[in-house]
Amino acid sequence: MSFSAPENDTQTTKEVSRRTLVKGAAWAVPVIAFAAPAPAMAASPCTPSTNFDGLTPGNTVQTGIVFYNSLNQPTGVTASIAYASAGQGGDPTPGGTGTVAATSTNPSWNYIEIEMLSELTAGDWVTLTLSLSQAVSGLRFTIHDIDKVRSQGEVAWEDFVEISGTFSGNPVAYVPALGSNVTGAGTAASPFQPIAWGDNPIDSGLNRVTVGFNAPVNQFIIKYRAGQDGYSSNQHIGLGNISYNICQPASAPSKQARSAPLATEPRFLPQEIEGFVGADGAIDGTVDS
Repeated sequence: MSFSAPENDTQTTKEVSRRTLVKGAAWAVPVIAFAAPAPAMAASPCTPSTNFDGLTPGNTVQTGIVFYNSLNQPTGVTASIAYASAGQGGDPTPGGTGTVAATSTNPSWNYIEIEMLSELTAGDWVTLTLSLSQAVSGLRFTIHDIDKVRSQGEVAWEDFVEISGTFSGNPVAYVPALGSNVTGAGTAASPFQPIAWGDNPIDSGLNRVTVGFNAPVNQFIIKYRAGQDGYSSNQHIGLGNISYNICQPASAPSKQARSAPLATEPRFLPQEIEGFVGADGAIDGTVDS
């Protein structure tokens, strides 16, 4: 048995609802060009960040990120992304894992998928490992849509999420800001997991976790795990936009560098995103919109 339906479906049906993603063809170009500059007050130049909303949803697995500041200057920090899985037929990117997807909300916004496919066995997992070219401080990101659903006595899915970060191979502690329907510490023994059964809208903020590392970090791993056996056709969570709060001096690129497209790393334009960092540097718990 498989289950699927809109992510924001508020109608009660006999079948389990999940999410409907807006997906298009693979990108035609690897570097995204933006017609308009970021608003002057959109973000501090010292808070470089990604903005997945500048990307077109598609079937290309993301393997790299280039960070730009709000003045559209390269910060000198890049990141590579790697994937792995267990219990998914040896496929490191099962389903839509690694691709950019768009919500069916209004307005729509983008995230990177981490997905598992049926039939699920408790303990199946998929990991996303993001490795930065250098350590940064104040790293923050959000995991969306941690929930669980059952119907007619059967479990469709139950999302467990573990987070770990390191600096030169040593663990770095983090502070999570939990949505009201999420509990746990993000560890193997106490994963982030939903409290109540139900498929809440992805933009409700109820089933998200914002993670803020409290020391420099140069790598983090998201481990997405099946909490129970299940039959969802697309059990998944979403990685939201990423930010950090240090400034890297940006030197003007040469004409040759300007004209040379990045072969594998999509470009992200930074903006104030998802309320990650307030004026006082604290994690903001506002609801996505």
